[in-house]
Amino acid sequence: MNEEKIIDVLDKFELIYPKEIAESMRDDIQEKFKTVCYALALAVKENVSHLLYKMNRDKIFSLYDECKLREQEYKDTDNEIISFTNYFYKSLKGQLLKSEGSSFLCLKI
Repeated sequence: MNEEKIIDVLDKFELIYPKEIAESMRDDIQEKFKTVCYALALAVKENVSHLLYKMNRDKIFSLYDECKLREQEYKDTDNEIISFTNYFYKSLKGQLLKSEGSSFLCLKI
């Protein structure tokens, strides 16, 4: 069941390519796609994929690029990113969970 959901999510974000096309991509582009696909699969596994309506393909890849910039910025500092894949997933999940729920708790004065 999860496998079908993962395929559906990857298809929704147009991330399913024939093997020949995927193999012809530059290494950095392949790595980007692998990381994004893994993060989306984790979103399904952790039951937050229902929040993916908040994102589109461009937003996901922009988030990836922002995370890559932060990875470079934090290199050799106390904030160095040890696992980029995990960092990207946590950033994606944070975007999905941002402003989820709790709005009904706001009091109007």
